[in-house]
Amino acid sequence: MALDSAVEAHMRTLNRLRLSQGGWIRERQVLILAIATLLLRLDRNPVAVGKRYQLAVSAPASETARVAGLPGVEAASPRYEVNAADSFDLGELFSLIAYPGDHTRFEAPPLAEGRRIHGPDEIEVGLGLAQVLSLHPGATLAAQLPDGRETRFRVVGVVHALERQGRVAYAQPQRLEGVALPEIAVRVRPGTSTAVVRR
Repeated sequence: MALDSAVEAHMRTLNRLRLSQGGWIRERQVLILAIATLLLRLDRNPVAVGKRYQLAVSAPASETARVAGLPGVEAASPRYEVNAADSFDLGELFSLIAYPGDHTRFEAPPLAEGRRIHGPDEIEVGLGLAQVLSLHPGATLAAQLPDGRETRFRVVGVVHALERQGRVAYAQPQRLEGVALPEIAVRVRPGTSTAVVRR
């Protein structure tokens, strides 16, 4: 019964909007603007796309300890990201994301298969990237970096990443030196507002 009355109320609302063709156009425009606004908010909010950090600070890696010592900060780490291309198919672009050590403290998309990375020659790839390039644990990903260098990684894991339709890869930063400028990923203590840390 409650469902029927909710459907009837929704239909009455739609009928009011339908009174003119202009109403339908305005309704669609409002919907498109709402979706665009949501997508922009999601793009600027690390937590919204499955990240475990709340803030990203534009600062050199040498500032990580200072940022980690700020009131309200639980943890901080340099985070590197570059746009790379598959060396065999330069049209296939992906984000190469790197943290020193264990990236799962800051970004931990669930594993679909394989395991987490343990060294600088290993990589976890997003499911979207794995599908388009036919990658699986044991395969090799040859990445063309923005400076023209190629670097190769052994795929050890495939992850369910949300951003860029899963066309991402996680590695350690040693092979990205000189190519990627870091930002500092910041995890805020539970109960602390990000506004407090931003000051």
